[in-house]
Amino acid sequence: MKILVLLKETFAAGSRIVLVSPTEIDDRDISYSINPYDEHALEEAIRIKEKHGGEITVFLAAREQAAASLRDALALGADRAILLVADITGRKDSLITSKILVDAIKEEGDFDLILSGWTDIDEKNAQVPGRLSESLQIPFINIVTEIMEIKCLERKITCRREGDGCDEIIEAEMPALISVQKNINEPRYPKVQDILEAGKKKIELRRINTAEEDDGIAIRYELVGKKRARIRFDSSDPKKTARELVEKLMEAKVL
Repeated sequence: MKILVLLKETFAAGSRIVLVSPTEIDDRDISYSINPYDEHALEEAIRIKEKHGGEITVFLAAREQAAASLRDALALGADRAILLVADITGRKDSLITSKILVDAIKEEGDFDLILSGWTDIDEKNAQVPGRLSESLQIPFINIVTEIMEIKCLERKITCRREGDGCDEIIEAEMPALISVQKNINEPRYPKVQDILEAGKKKIELRRINTAEEDDGIAIRYELVGKKRARIRFDSSDPKKTARELVEKLMEAKVL
């Protein structure tokens, strides 16, 4: 089987965000990691490969320094890693990302499955998998919690997914795009020998020209201020409540 896995790089937990401008983040002191949902997609691809054989290719549309994240994927069991480097500062939205990935996938030719996380932990818009399936004209099963069966000869896959208030069992023809939920598996850790071998593997770097792409969308960032403390008053005595409210407002120098 030929399996493609879509990865996204996100800010690691505890990263300090500094804005250079409303459209640019200073990432010099920021640590990055692979989106946790995508880690589960990669793990599921590895399990499918172990059972049915085949090849796993991972795609990452990110900055050039993201090669380190791809080496982690190679150490875990991916066979090939493709880094798509594009200048999309200030407009890194789902539409642009989807276009970049669609073009790269079409260059790969035939495939059996595309796996991805169903959403990301930073933007949480969950649009890229759906956009890809529409552009590639392939079946899409979302929020999958179990890949129940793959019939390679019949070219069919059966999945369990989260529905509205119940689980749904869906069968689709391959090639198909599957986006997974976190509880589908428990990602493994790479072995030391695999990490050393991954360091010798070549990462395919493709520079993407997005200068002519104009989707009319510009991403702007704004730091959220601290939330003010909330105070609950006893409403059984309106006069007492009003007096306490005035006192609190005076203490906060609002009155």
